Amino acid sequence: MQEFLISPSPARTNHGVLSYLEREWEPDFYFENEDGNPVSYSRRGGTYIKNGKLVTCFFEFLLSSKGSSTGRALLRNFPFPLDKRDSSLYGTTGSVSFFGLATSAITVNFVPYTTVDDVFIKFTLQTAAATNNQTTMLDTDVGNGTQLAGTVIYRIA
Repeated sequence: MQEFLISPSPARTNHGVLSYLEREWEPDFYFENEDGNPVSYSRRGGTYIKNGKLVTCFFEFLLSSKGSSTGRALLRNFPFPLDKRDSSLYGTTGSVSFFGLATSAITVNFVPYTTVDDVFIKFTLQTAAATNNQTTMLDTDVGNGTQLAGTVIYRIA
């Protein structure tokens, strides 16, 4: 763990103190319609770097069981709230790698998603059958043993 405080220059005094942090975090992969049998992990973890208002999160998990929950595949529990300035969640980007999906996807991406109460990442995928379309990743696309790893870069408010 590293933490640095950077004093602002006199020209930036009104913007306050910028900070740099490196820490671990625990991402939460889940399905939208949670029931009493959620996903379980063989491995789960992540780290993040916060530099001022920019946060870079690295995550990885290997599912031992996908449970019985249904719906969209989502990621939550970010170390800092995502900036909710507009519906596209200003400046959120990243990448995802995958192994062991139940669907023969050729790419997996994500879309920031916000509700009144929560902000999370919605996974999308592209299959060989629909090369021009991204579809929402659902519980039926994920199997026991699915592994996802990725990076999410976003601004905080």
